Amino acid sequence: MKNSFLLFSSLIIILSICELFGTTIYPSNTIVGLKIDNNGNRTYVSDGDLYNIGTAVYVNYSMTDRTEYKFNLTGIPSNCIINNVYLTYTISNGPFNVNITENSNTSDLATLYNRLGQSNQLFSNIGYGTSSVSSSSLTSLVNNNKGGYIFLDAFSTAESEIGSSAIVALGLIVDYTLLPSFTIDNNFQASDGSDGKVIINGAQQSAPYHFNNMNQGTNISLQAVSPQTDNLGYQRIWNTSGVQNSLSSWEQYNGSYNFKTNSSQYNFTVSASDNATTYIAESMKSCNITVQNSLDIGGNGGSIKVNGNTVSSPSSGYQVVEQNPIAVQALDQTSNGKQYYFHN
Repeated sequence: MKNSFLLFSSLIIILSICELFGTTIYPSNTIVGLKIDNNGNRTYVSDGDLYNIGTAVYVNYSMTDRTEYKFNLTGIPSNCIINNVYLTYTISNGPFNVNITENSNTSDLATLYNRLGQSNQLFSNIGYGTSSVSSSSLTSLVNNNKGGYIFLDAFSTAESEIGSSAIVALGLIVDYTLLPSFTIDNNFQASDGSDGKVIINGAQQSAPYHFNNMNQGTNISLQAVSPQTDNLGYQRIWNTSGVQNSLSSWEQYNGSYNFKTNSSQYNFTVSASDNATTYIAESMKSCNITVQNSLDIGGNGGSIKVNGNTVSSPSSGYQVVEQNPIAVQALDQTSNGKQYYFHN
């Protein structure tokens, strides 16, 4: 599955994240102008006028603009393959061309202005109008800065010419394939500090077990291990009978639980929706129950009824899965001429 990000920049850069997140982010750009007054005094200013590039002449001064575009890539997953990156542009005004370069951020206006004209060139002599371009250098730049920021610059190839000023809107379309990362786990902790064992693709592993940067389309086979013992001494089993809320299941968790199967085995094919999720084997506690009377009749505890059967007290070894019932009934009984009654 491929996902696309649209990063769009003009006087305000817009990052539109399509399909995966569906949100829009508004990063910033910096227009740096070299202002020269009629006396020849030079001043570097931020956001000098309405233009992104080129030279415009006013009554008391001229202004030559260059622009740095800051693209926010933090919404692009780090665990993905960048397939292609396209620079989209709309350049208005004038017959001149534009150069696009790579840059690094600085707050000093004079340093930034001069760096904008000397940075690593990505695209040269882009004509006025609306279109898109791509290159392996741009793709590598985005790929190497996933989760961070990149800075692109625009300046006119004829910025000393009066009337070369223009508005430049840039965008990045990032085409990527997600490599999902996910976890396999149990719903309990074992005495060794792990979360017990689980069988993954035929091999027993300690839980939690992490898959990182998996190719979509990979087949995964899961098998719960039963029985196991948790850190409280309970036996954990895969329960397939009894009341409904006591049945074991495989669940996928990503903020909420998504039921998969009551079978101890679950197979799935890796997809983008598996990213940042956990597959959990929901085993149940098996409780070892002993029942007995509180009386001692000449060395024996009398009788008691368990699940409809009368047995000697105490009676042990009843394995009951949590959430399931066990029926115990006290009996009236006589010993050595004395009668014993159970009263509520």
